[in-house]
Amino acid sequence: MDGNIATPKIAPNGKPGDWFWVIALRSGGVRVYCGLDATQDPRLLSCMRMEHIIPLCCDGPDVLENLALGCAGCNAMKGKWNPAADTIAPLTREQLIEKVRMYLEPRRAYYAAWVKSFSGAPDLACI
Repeated sequence: MDGNIATPKIAPNGKPGDWFWVIALRSGGVRVYCGLDATQDPRLLSCMRMEHIIPLCCDGPDVLENLALGCAGCNAMKGKWNPAADTIAPLTREQLIEKVRMYLEPRRAYYAAWVKSFSGAPDLACI
């Protein structure tokens, strides 16, 4: 990501929730990593999260361009993983999101199998 993006930072306005709806509208209510559509199932609204594509702990910018609509499960599985690490050329926002999807795919399948082993029929709306 380009650190010179001229987008307002989140922290100074003191209202990160304002940015949440901008991000949700930008994605059409579809979570960028798992593809679940919150407009189709009201249960999904409670798990939506404002996600930093490049984590703040990895020097990701706290700007709108580095934010995406995610869910609690994907956000937890991604953790502090940085999709921009080990890249030579800067990646576009879309390339970073695709890299996160590829990172999460096997983890999501493993987690779903693990949950199912305990409960029989998991509700995977938030993973």
